[in-house]
Amino acid sequence: MTADQGHDDLLIRADAAMKAAQWTVAIGYLRQLQTVGAGAEVDNALGICLARSGDPASAIRAFAMASHKVPGNAEFRFNLATAQKTAGDLAAAQATFRALLAIAPEHINGWFNLGNTCLQLGQADAAVEAYEQAFRLRPDWAELCRNRAIALRESGRYEAALAAARERLADNPGDLALVRVIAVSLDRLGRSGEAADILAASPECADIDLFAELSLNAGQTGQALAALAEAYRNTGDSVWAIRKLLAHPPVVAGVDEVVDLRSRFDENLKALRTGGTEIADPLAAGLGPAFYPGYHGEDERERQIGLSALYRSLCPGLNHVSASLLGAGSRPERLRVCFVSRHLVSHTIGQLQRGFIAGLDRRRFEVHVVGFAAPKDPVAQQIAGSADHFHIASPDIAGACQTIESLKPDIIVYPDIGMEPLTYFLAHARLAPVQCAAWGHPLTTGIDSIDYFISGAEFEAENPTGHYSEKLFCLSGPATVYQRPAIQRVFSPEELGLDPARRSYFCGQSLFKMQPDFDALLAGILRADEQGEVLLVEGGHASWSGLLRERFARDIPDVASRIRFLPRLGYDAFLSLTGKADVLLDTTQWSGGNTALESIALGQPMVMLPGRFMRGRISAGMYRVCGVTETICDTPEAYIRTAVRLAGDRSWRSEIQSRVRNGAGRLFERAECLRELERFFDDAYGSAS
Repeated sequence: MTADQGHDDLLIRADAAMKAAQWTVAIGYLRQLQTVGAGAEVDNALGICLARSGDPASAIRAFAMASHKVPGNAEFRFNLATAQKTAGDLAAAQATFRALLAIAPEHINGWFNLGNTCLQLGQADAAVEAYEQAFRLRPDWAELCRNRAIALRESGRYEAALAAARERLADNPGDLALVRVIAVSLDRLGRSGEAADILAASPECADIDLFAELSLNAGQTGQALAALAEAYRNTGDSVWAIRKLLAHPPVVAGVDEVVDLRSRFDENLKALRTGGTEIADPLAAGLGPAFYPGYHGEDERERQIGLSALYRSLCPGLNHVSASLLGAGSRPERLRVCFVSRHLVSHTIGQLQRGFIAGLDRRRFEVHVVGFAAPKDPVAQQIAGSADHFHIASPDIAGACQTIESLKPDIIVYPDIGMEPLTYFLAHARLAPVQCAAWGHPLTTGIDSIDYFISGAEFEAENPTGHYSEKLFCLSGPATVYQRPAIQRVFSPEELGLDPARRSYFCGQSLFKMQPDFDALLAGILRADEQGEVLLVEGGHASWSGLLRERFARDIPDVASRIRFLPRLGYDAFLSLTGKADVLLDTTQWSGGNTALESIALGQPMVMLPGRFMRGRISAGMYRVCGVTETICDTPEAYIRTAVRLAGDRSWRSEIQSRVRNGAGRLFERAECLRELERFFDDAYGSAS
């Protein structure tokens, strides 16, 4: 047999094995062909067989070899990108799909899969662009139309998502993914009740969790609780019982509802502690911390402890202890400090922590940052660049635990436990000798594997240790190394929608911070100042504003028309409004933090009524550091009088503004806080070892 005959024979045998799905046999023949200098077609066929046999890494190498030999072959590039995507290397897959489309711009599967990859990467806008190209080529492809609608929703283009989903649903009324797109889009457009009705009218959708969320956003708490209770009765699955425990409307209807919510939480928590079904992965099950009850202004310590204990009992996977901690070791030359958060980006948490991350003494500390996505915005990039090491962890409990554990940290700082589910659950593992929470989310965690809570001495009331499940450590001054904010573009009063005939009282806090007791303060101000107007910012969901409007119309009807909601603002517009409003108002039970620092940087006083707990005292603490206490009030009546005087007495307001500007330097980029934190890390590690 000649060499050519042997080559042809191997090709025939490989082809027959592939047709019979005998992948291992085909791989053997194709590898023999590679040894005699086979071309790119053999490499590509080998890649297909390797991918089908479950060896994506080897498949990638084979497809890459084929693409290298024939760079202009679209099929080879597509197969390479698909293998990279299957292997979980989404960034590489995205780059390869783009390279494919550069040589084959009409490749519909390339555009479709690029869109899918972008969506998996959380790049909704890029996904929409890719899907639009595919839609141009084939507008009747059902899966494409569904994914395009999902991407439009994820990118915040809710009207477009609604139209796209409804158009496709008319041809395929059984597409449950499109029903969900319609429901979520309606919710985000402030039509939460209508959204819940859409789901209720599609029982085959069976998305009880989403139905409950939409019902809560619509203020229909009873409807949400009934659906969750029925799901628990039908399944006996503890997941539904915990979802019912955590169910809470973002904006409460009044004091009576707060009392009912707290009573129900306590009763349900007590019942759940008697036993339940095991939960393998609470994050995947859609569970998380008790976020909203902390805004009520009551003592949350025992509730937080109870919830954490419940999770520990039902989710044994949370109780992981790093093997590296089991043996005693000597103190390292540099302590390895690891900051872990989803929010080390252009977010309050990123703003509060970046000075610590950049400034820790590198002779004594090795600084690691663990995030869950590539740094994109300027703050995230600054943080990643200033750390000794930046790590992207998988956004799941097991994967993130593995990443953190591999770093063998001496100290872990979770700046915002309780703000979102992933780090809340991660904090239940023991991955370092010292584990700390910080005041980015100013509420005790209740988690017994968190050793310390890092707070600020100026924020705390007298004898605060009883408010915490952790040991309390307080920094002095502003308790942060904060960079002074700067406005890139100043917006005019006209652009901001300020009425020149009105005195403006601006509260820039999230709407769920506005508990029912705050309504009386707003009413008192507006009754005392007939030319006054309260300005609030629309909520993260449009329906939240609607719920608050309803509460104002019911409880303070005589002044409700002078409470105006502004559209959500960009950063420069928000700072501009902060600087131009006549008076800034702080919320009471859960005060501002970042907003107080921004207000001081702009030389603006804020009217404050500190609450019982640290979370309601942060703004007042910042102004005390600044040396301005005249607008810190001790009664609701004083709050109202101070706000009205500040708006009407321009001379006094100017005097206070001048003092705020003069004292502002005490709050920004304070190295003293950094040195205190370093000493604390040394002492805490010494106590643990």
